[in-house]
Amino acid sequence: MSKAMFAAAAASGTGALGVGGYYSYQAIKGEPTLLSKLESSLQNHQKILSVGDAEWSSWSEVYKASVQNKIPEVTHSDLPKWCEATLKSHDKSKLDLASAWCVINTRSLAEEIKATSSASLLSLEGDNTTAWEGAWDFYNQNKNTGGLEISDATFKAGDTDKAKGGPALKKWCSDLLSKKMYEPLEVRAKERAEKWCSSHASGNT
Repeated sequence: MSKAMFAAAAASGTGALGVGGYYSYQAIKGEPTLLSKLESSLQNHQKILSVGDAEWSSWSEVYKASVQNKIPEVTHSDLPKWCEATLKSHDKSKLDLASAWCVINTRSLAEEIKATSSASLLSLEGDNTTAWEGAWDFYNQNKNTGGLEISDATFKAGDTDKAKGGPALKKWCSDLLSKKMYEPLEVRAKERAEKWCSSHASGNT
């Protein structure tokens, strides 16, 4: 699962009360909490999750499906409470796990590609039928290379010729690119979008 994944756009608290009601207090000896450490490096497209945030319904499913970097003895349903307790603590040994699972990337997949990739995505607006038909031609000629063939059943039902395949590909790209990075994404979703939804695929540069 690409960790093109994790973060988003909420400003962090700067006073005694931090993001989502967590206290970013420091111990008498001056040791910062994990929350304050994460706040100090938080980027504009990142959000530190609080218990009760709506994003947990999707993000906990990403955690559940993950086979890497899991927290010992913490299930997907335990994750919000684990983050709440851990972010209040000073346990530096848990900082990497807190950064991985208590912070999300709130960009859409389209925004993530625009921010991190040289791929130029085809426009999903307006009448650009020719461009999407060209992208479908490219897909049809190259789908069996690189392990990036689209398996979506709805797309495959319309993937019969250029006239139907162009609109079907545009719809598939639109649905995929609108997904948030903290939502469950198919394996290699970013690679597929960059390859099949770009101006490179349409023959335009």
